[in-house]
Amino acid sequence: MNRYALLIFAFLSLLITSCKDKNAVALKEKLQSEYARPDKVTNLSSGSKAQYMQMEKSINQQYIKDLDSLVNTGFTRQLERFENEELGVLSSYKNMFSWLFKSKQSWDDAMIVMSNKYFNSLDVSQEQHALYLEYVKDIKEIRQQFLSVKGLPSYTQIDLPSETITLDAFSNHSRNNLVIEFGTEIFGWFLGFVLVQIILLFIDKIAGLWGCLIDVIVFIIIVVISVFMSSSNDTKLIESLEKQHNQTVRYDYETLLKSLNNNTAKFYENL
Repeated sequence: MNRYALLIFAFLSLLITSCKDKNAVALKEKLQSEYARPDKVTNLSSGSKAQYMQMEKSINQQYIKDLDSLVNTGFTRQLERFENEELGVLSSYKNMFSWLFKSKQSWDDAMIVMSNKYFNSLDVSQEQHALYLEYVKDIKEIRQQFLSVKGLPSYTQIDLPSETITLDAFSNHSRNNLVIEFGTEIFGWFLGFVLVQIILLFIDKIAGLWGCLIDVIVFIIIVVISVFMSSSNDTKLIESLEKQHNQTVRYDYETLLKSLNNNTAKFYENL
């Protein structure tokens, strides 16, 4: 009898404990549901929505403007980089001696490497993606105020035309620079000799001040001639590269802007 009484008591205790646990779990879930953080702001006024939408649309418009500029000025920026790094004084001397001492095969290989370094569409594509990431960052900073950043604009890759910019004219450019350097040096000696002979027609000998004056005059003339001819040589090379770039990127930026603005409107309409 005592055995059955103990079993009944244990069963009742287990049942009571189970009910208490269920009640506790139910109460906990109820409290959590009441105080859970909302996914989005629900009390945003229509005026505030309009302000935030306008902010995003301004960012959208600036992004499209920057994207258009980035894509369509890509070659110009590549050309500027090429000029700065390869047409400077030290670089010109390096290229002159490379052309002078390298074999034709080695020179051609070097030109292919140089062309790929300065003129390729991959650089512009990477800049496109970096610009998009910066744009999305600006959008996130606004939308994070509403505890939600879902539905961000997707990345639109603008395909760039495939073109190959060769540096065949760089061989002539380096050769011409070499001729200019040696030519102006020889011309300087000749000019100095002529000036000396002219001055000797009027005075008995050249020494002291006259000698220094001739050196200065010859130096100035040689520098002016060298700079002018080198600049003309650089211009010819740049023009030959520009002639190879004859493709303009055409993309419907208005449609892209409309898509971004639609994304903005959809986000705020769902708040």
